[in-house]
Amino acid sequence: MSASHGKQVRVARRCGLRCHYLLGLLLAVMFLPPAVSMAADGVTPPQELNKWKSWLLEAHPDIACPRLGSNAEKKHCAWPGTLTIRVTPSGASFSQSWEVYGRTWVTLPGDRQHWPAVVSLDDHAAAVLEREERPELLLKPGRYRITGEFQWRERPQFLQIPPETGLVSVSVDGKELAWPNIDNSGRLWFKRPTNEEQAQKENSVNVKVFRRIQDGVPITMQTVLRLVVAGKPRELQMGRLLLDHSEPTRFNSPLPARIEDDGKLRIQVRAGTWQVSLSSRFTDKVSQLRMDKETQEWPAQEIWSFSAAPAIRGVKVTGVQAIDPSQLDVPPGWGNLPTYLLEPDATFTLEEQYRGDVAPSANQINSQRTVWLDFDGQGATVKDDLSGKIHQGWRLSVQPAMQLGRVTVNGQPQLVTRLKEDGPDGVEIRRSAFQLEAVSRLQNTNDITATGWRHDMDKLSLTLNLPPGWMLWHAAGPDSVNHSWLSRWDLWDVFLCLLIVGAVFRLLGLPWAALAAVTLALTYHEHNAPVFSWVALIIIVPLLRVLPQNWFRRTIVNLGYLTLLVLIAVVLVFSVQQVRRGIYPQLEQQRAINIQSYASYNQNRLGRAKQAAPLTRV
Repeated sequence: MSASHGKQVRVARRCGLRCHYLLGLLLAVMFLPPAVSMAADGVTPPQELNKWKSWLLEAHPDIACPRLGSNAEKKHCAWPGTLTIRVTPSGASFSQSWEVYGRTWVTLPGDRQHWPAVVSLDDHAAAVLEREERPELLLKPGRYRITGEFQWRERPQFLQIPPETGLVSVSVDGKELAWPNIDNSGRLWFKRPTNEEQAQKENSVNVKVFRRIQDGVPITMQTVLRLVVAGKPRELQMGRLLLDHSEPTRFNSPLPARIEDDGKLRIQVRAGTWQVSLSSRFTDKVSQLRMDKETQEWPAQEIWSFSAAPAIRGVKVTGVQAIDPSQLDVPPGWGNLPTYLLEPDATFTLEEQYRGDVAPSANQINSQRTVWLDFDGQGATVKDDLSGKIHQGWRLSVQPAMQLGRVTVNGQPQLVTRLKEDGPDGVEIRRSAFQLEAVSRLQNTNDITATGWRHDMDKLSLTLNLPPGWMLWHAAGPDSVNHSWLSRWDLWDVFLCLLIVGAVFRLLGLPWAALAAVTLALTYHEHNAPVFSWVALIIIVPLLRVLPQNWFRRTIVNLGYLTLLVLIAVVLVFSVQQVRRGIYPQLEQQRAINIQSYASYNQNRLGRAKQAAPLTRV
């Protein structure tokens, strides 16, 4: 009893401690919004909240890290300084400064083959750990200077450089390399460049700026910065990459770079050709935009392209000079857009002409329809696959005779609705480009139509699956029909049947010719139908009337009896097959039917119909 009682006391104490934590958290949540508001108004927050500051920040170690975009989860918590490497025949030494804003990993030069030794952090020994086969240090916020050494018996051809580092200063055997040779894989080659004249070039940078404005809600901008750099690696403070009243959504740079709070680009460059891209969106309604040339490296002109959204509004661009994009090396996909030349004294003005799409384009819908006729022929199950773009209406409705079952749009199940009590079924379309799949029922096959929907189709195909014992006689209206009774006839078939009927008429008279015509019309395209045996027989019988009594006549007579026997055998086999199919239509299939899979298919189709969304009146 005493042990159990002591356990209960310990549990109670732990619960009390947790309750204190929860109470403190509740107080912090209650006082935090007023504190922020008071700080914004210049009022000092209560002193009671200071003791909770470190506790709250433990869950957000990267709160001070610069964001790479509007997503708070994408942050870069370390900014590298110049990496200085001194190479000797027996090894190398390096030093680099880092500015760390949050707890993060910092990559050191080297790899598994050449691991850094004697690494110091502000003149104190540091433990180097391996992450993703690279040497790294885990640092807290602050400013650091990292030094280390490499030792080797034979100098390697290259040394791996951290991808986050852009500025590198290298000296080999006491001689400074004016042009450090760093490839795209981040390998620093110790061999001097072959072109010494190019290595001694003066520092220069050529910048071209391309911007694409996409009208919409919100208005977005894509900026492409092309740099041709010559000379030594260095850090540049470029012009305004991010415009006012906008925020970044995506930023890509092959070189270490970041966007400062004032929108300027800070980048560490080295010799070569580079491209930096920035995607941003405007946080406010803008009607006038300007370019800013705040640094010497920024170009005096920018190339802007405009992509309109006529479905949202009509806009007219004024205040800038229009140019031909075919004469410029604009980014891929921008060549068919209106392009303008911007200078510092020009204003890119968007004049709104109207809102909404005053003249929407016609809907572009393609249909692939599959129909399964019931065994009794009274109804049918229909599966429609619609695709295309919709520009007006934004609702697809079926014909009144159809009953919609399960409908999916772009892979998502949709609610089937009716606008009126006795109105047709339909679904709402929220996106212009769509892929629709619908399963429906027709209770009366007389109501079947080519489209089944109350909309015009640009392209239509229909596949009709008939049950055993049924045959398609003819389908009027479509461009082409396959496997119907009428579509099977061609010129050769008509000629052969007329030849047979004409011969029967000359030999046996009109009644037998009419019977032959009806028989050929119904059985000509059937499997094992006795067609060519009749042709042989009607050729032999007239010959017997004109041939004299000799050996050739006797040969023709024997051939006639043989043909007659073959005809009788074929007619018997054909008659048996037709009688069987008439009594058991399922024998019409030329192969065995997998009853289990066929039953499973029907069960699944019935299950989908039962799970269909209910009809709702709107």
